[in-house]
Parts: sequence; structure tokens; C-alpha cells
Amino acid sequence: MTIPGIAESGVDAVVVLDTTLNVYKIFLVATNGYDPSSNGDGAVQLNLAQSLVAPGIVGMFQQIQCQSIVDLVAGCGLRGLGQTWGGTSVAGLKATGTGLAGSALLRLNTGVIGCDIRDLTVDAAAAASNAALFAGQQAFCSGVTFAGGTGDGLVVAGQSHTFVGCNVAAAGGRSVLFSGSDVVWTGGWWRAPGTLGPVAEWDQGAEGHVFSGIHTIATSTGSPHLRIGGKHIIFGDIYIDGVAPPASGNAAMIVVTTTGGQIAFTGCKFRLTHLAPILPSGSVIFSINGGPVLVTGCYSYREPGAASNQLFLQVASIATEIRTRFVSCDFDGLQQSSPLVDDAFIGAGSPPVAEGVSLTGGLTGTTNEGGAGVAGTRITPITAAYTLKPKDDLILVNTTGIAVTVDATHSIVGKVYRIKLVGSPGSGVLVKTPGTPQTIDGAANQTIATAYGFLDIVSDGVANWYIVAKG
Repeated sequence: MTIPGIAESGVDAVVVLDTTLNVYKIFLVATNGYDPSSNGDGAVQLNLAQSLVAPGIVGMFQQIQCQSIVDLVAGCGLRGLGQTWGGTSVAGLKATGTGLAGSALLRLNTGVIGCDIRDLTVDAAAAASNAALFAGQQAFCSGVTFAGGTGDGLVVAGQSHTFVGCNVAAAGGRSVLFSGSDVVWTGGWWRAPGTLGPVAEWDQGAEGHVFSGIHTIATSTGSPHLRIGGKHIIFGDIYIDGVAPPASGNAAMIVVTTTGGQIAFTGCKFRLTHLAPILPSGSVIFSINGGPVLVTGCYSYREPGAASNQLFLQVASIATEIRTRFVSCDFDGLQQSSPLVDDAFIGAGSPPVAEGVSLTGGLTGTTNEGGAGVAGTRITPITAAYTLKPKDDLILVNTTGIAVTVDATHSIVGKVYRIKLVGSPGSGVLVKTPGTPQTIDGAANQTIATAYGFLDIVSDGVANWYIVAKG
């Protein structure tokens, strides 16, 4: 086999035969950096598939000081000599000088298909705007840390990229900006200041992404942790660290603005740490302005030692007519002393569907509150005129001659509500709608006129109530 020459100046090479894998490995050690004049566009072509590494040879890097852009070609592979991020030296690529201003240190350009990067750090320092830009297709990264940069740490465009155990530490803006399709990311962490943008953001071009086992960290108070404008994105087992909560005006850990594509969160954790500054007024976990959104098996909690006012105002702020569903969740650290579903999920339109949701206030013990599907029956005794709330199950009327108003547009579709008179009939109990066009079995109102009588009703969520039982 002919060992290819080293095209770049200032790089020493050692070629070793790996008898286990039966391949040659090239170990590159920078001495005085790449020569940026080797290419007309000022970019260093790290062409491992052709000029530097022949077929069957893997490029292994200890540390290369880069004075210009490193472009990847189709089918190339990069290997570090082990991850040493946070130590005195960084294995992999490190930007130096001013030749990288306004660009990414490492690039997979549009039209380039396939690269394999493992076990190294791409350190843009302050010389480049981004640590890396993936605009091509089918990048595979494992055990890679993208660090530094004056802008976003990593920009993921193009399509069909996979990240396993990768980390991003942004120095300026967002840790990651996603704008392409079909991305899978499992394990690792994202860290950003949070002052110039969210920790991670998905623009409207992002679609079909899956994320699991990621820890997000904002190092100072600022923007939301996640801002999601893309569609068809799934988050599983994501750990949103509340060391630095969002500032007033951006008062949500997660902001969803997507249009036309479902966003799903499953098994995610939201933490309020005792190290956090006091939350601004109105802080919520979710600000949902687009959807539909599904939240299942998620929970929030306060660490021991957190101040009594380090609390979320509510779980979610939901815009009008955004379909939202919360299933089997457990949210702790809410400001309300007796948090209930219609208090903790505040929207301009119909309330979300909440099934098996437990809400805990920071000043009281646990209350099992939710909508349909909660074990047990929530009893609401009344002695004056009352308007049915979505959270209600059984309303006990202890005074005759009063009215209970039922509004189909503020009910949970398919849930059965029972209104029961306690004691003698007297002048009865009037069960009425807000008015036309709403009806109860075709009538504007119904009356409970017998001792201990009851009425079971269910709505279509629009204008009609139906009696399913009475006695």
C-alpha cells in the first residue's frame, strides 16, 4: 500500500499499522499550524478520503492548531486520541488567529454526503463564529465536544445527522441551532450563557428530530432553555437544569411556536435548584404558542434548600385553540398554595386535557389534581351561585334556589360532571347554560327538584350538553 503524502505544511505525521483492525492509522501532530494559503478560498481541505488518507486508513488527531477553515469531504473520518475537554490540552482541532472570523472552524458543506467524527474536541475558541456547521448530509458524530465560538456553538442544517454522546459548550450565543431535517441525538449536554438566545433552538425548517438523554444548562439568566419552531420533534428523558432560570419577558423554560407539526415530551425532568436566582414573576415551565403538544411522564421538582419564592407560577401558558395534552405527569414547585388544573394551566381558549396529573405547591403538601382520568373524585361543595370548572367532578349543592352555570366551551370533552342536591328540594337547583346557542338536552336549562337528586352531564366542547343520568 502506498502511504499518501501530507499536503499541508507544519504537520508531522506518524504512520502505524494496526494489526488488530488491519488498517493503517495516521497520527497528525501540529507544529506551527496549517498553512491557510494552501487553498484559493483560504480553507484548509482536510481531505481524508483522498489526499491525506487512502482507503483503509483512519486519520487520528492529537491536536492540530487551525488558522483557517477545516472542510470535510464525502466519506472522510476523524478520530481524536481521547476526549480531554476541560483539561490542560484539547485533543482534536483548535482555532487560532483571526483567519476564521465570521465562519465555522469545521464545515460539512452543502452537497457533501457522509463523514464520521469520533472522540475529539472541535474548539473554535474566540477565533471563529461557530465551532462547526453541518450543511451536508449523513454526518455521524460520537463522543465529540463542540466548544467556543463567538456565535452559536454548532449549527445543524442539511439532513440525516446522528450525534451520540456529544456535547456543545457555546461561549456566545446558542449551543445548537437546528434548521435541517431527520436529526437523531442521544446523550451528552448542551451549555450556553442564555443571554443572547436560548440554549438550543429549532427554526421553522427543522423537522423530524428525535432527542434523548440530554442535559441542558444555561449559565446565566436570560432566554428560555429551548425554543421550538420546528415540527415533528420528540424529546425523551431530557433534563432541563434550572440553575439559571429565564429572565422576565422570556419567562418559560420551554417556548413552543411550531405550526402544523406535533411536539412531544416524554419522561423529561425540570429542576429548580437552590443555587438559582429568584424566579421572575410569571415564570412557567411551558409557553405553548403552537402545536399540537403532548407531554407525558414528565415532572418538575425543587431541590432541598430552595427558597420559598423559587417557584413556578404555573406549569403552562397556552395560547388560544392550541391542542395540548398532559398525561401522567408530576409537577412540583408551583406558586399556588392549592394548585388546580385550571389555575396551573392557563390559556386564552379551552383548557388542555390533563390525565393523571399531580400538582404540588411550594407552600403546601401534594394535591392530586387533574382532569379526566385522575383516580378518585374531586368534591366541590357550594352554597351560592357557581360556574362549573373543568377540574370539577362532583358539585354538592347545599343551598336550594341557586343556579349552577355550565359552559361547554370551558369543559373537558367526554368527561361526566355530576351536580347533586344535598337535602330537601326546597325551590330546587337550576342548571343552566350561558345562553344561546348552548343547550342541555335541547333546553336552555334543567332543574333538580327532588331530595338528594342529581344530574350527570357531558359536553361536546362546543355548544351541547347531554344528560347521561339523573335521579
